[in-house]
Amino acid sequence: MTLFSAQRAVARTISALFSPPLAAGGMSILLISRIPAPLVHRVGWLCICLVFATCVPVLYVGFLVASGKVDGYYIAVRSRRLIPLLASSASCLAGFILLRVADAPPALSAFLLSYVVLGLLAAAANTRWKISLHGAGVFGPLAMLHHLIGPSALFWLPVPLAVSWARMVLGAHSLPEVVAGCGIGFLVVWVVVALYAAA
Repeated sequence: MTLFSAQRAVARTISALFSPPLAAGGMSILLISRIPAPLVHRVGWLCICLVFATCVPVLYVGFLVASGKVDGYYIAVRSRRLIPLLASSASCLAGFILLRVADAPPALSAFLLSYVVLGLLAAAANTRWKISLHGAGVFGPLAMLHHLIGPSALFWLPVPLAVSWARMVLGAHSLPEVVAGCGIGFLVVWVVVALYAAA
């Protein structure tokens, strides 16, 4: 195995482990693990987050792949990303509403709401530019961590940087597309959560 093929193998693994729906699910688990609430409530909130932020988007794209409407789970063709992005936003919106009904903590509801906004903005940007959804998907949770633990969240920065590297190694995105995705992901989640907390 050459160095280049080894790098691509590592990059494919990183891309798979930190795909946007899985990153959202992982952040939801971390958020809920920090909430001092009865177990039955936390399990209910976790189920809502995992179903609507992770499972529904993955299953929908899986359906599109199986029916030949998209070229793979990462949807390399920009023109075919719009509907999945809107569907993902709609799913997260349904999850956000259910979290509100289930009286979930504000931070958890705000996190899912931020993914609604992020999906819509990514869909709008997608009409002109194929920004990195992986970049947005990992820098969004980093912004959430910043709200939770402050500047020490930067300890986790190597993870989103590794994901960004992986997307470029695989030729999925240019550097500007990755930077744009990372920037949008961080800013949207940070701003939405801050505004939600202040409301």
